[in-house]
Amino acid sequence: MLLTAAAARGQVGATLLAKPWEELDQVVDFNADAFWLESGHEKATDQPFHLNSYEAQGRARILPGNKVSPRIGFDYIQLMNDPTIPGVAGNLVDASLAVGTGIAEVDGWGMGIIFGGGYAGSSPFAEGDGWYARATFVVAKTLDVATETRLGIGLDYNGNRTFMPDVPLPGFGLSRKLHPTLTGTLGFPVSSILWKPYDSFELELNYMFREDLEIRVSQRFLKQFQVFANAKALHHAFHTGGLPADRRLLFNQRRAELGLSWTPANNFSVSTAIGYAWSNEFEVGFDSRNSRTIADISDAPYLRFGLEAKF
Repeated sequence: MLLTAAAARGQVGATLLAKPWEELDQVVDFNADAFWLESGHEKATDQPFHLNSYEAQGRARILPGNKVSPRIGFDYIQLMNDPTIPGVAGNLVDASLAVGTGIAEVDGWGMGIIFGGGYAGSSPFAEGDGWYARATFVVAKTLDVATETRLGIGLDYNGNRTFMPDVPLPGFGLSRKLHPTLTGTLGFPVSSILWKPYDSFELELNYMFREDLEIRVSQRFLKQFQVFANAKALHHAFHTGGLPADRRLLFNQRRAELGLSWTPANNFSVSTAIGYAWSNEFEVGFDSRNSRTIADISDAPYLRFGLEAKF
């Protein structure tokens, strides 16, 4: 459960098997967000530019309450912009699907495997080079029940990573309850700290290798309402027409936001937030190690609307 950030909502990697379910009988976990950014411009040319994004993630399991139950997950992101800058397509999509299941338990080590794939490109599902595969193998064990010390080790292949997409990368995480209100995780590619001094307040920090520091703070009040603040970085890659098979269009963005969430029912919530996006860059390259910037977009405020359903 330690190979990926809890706050990163992706559902087709290690999270598909590792992320705990809030209720024993829960079957589906789904969320979606829409981001509307204020119009900006390309800094070098002053070319007008407008960008919005839409994201959705979800997972479902076949046998509620069974920790090794087979499950299916999906991730979806769409970037829509004015195609006014050469080399930047107007409609970019990354959609992926994966199936995961526990496969064995040997001497207290639980083992799981995930297989899937997706498409990341312009002209949705029309770029032949945009199809990619994903696979993850994970083993995990509870080392000490009293301190909730857990160790997870895995190997992850993601054909659309922005860093070394052609190489399976190892990962590990050692998690321990340092205090009744504080849990720490030391690992690769993610290390994190979760502080929950009381039920209604939570602070989470996640550091992701070659990504960024992700921060989330939330405070619940009146049972149905929650105020929150988030800051994170995004990195996506797409195959587009005009680029060779070994080159992709990379998109980078940093966001910070302040918002309010309303939970009218236990299995449904909606949220809205105002935020600021900066370091909006489009690059071309095989991955983030050898890319060159083709468009540096101005900073912009944004409005986000989201919904979450669990049943």
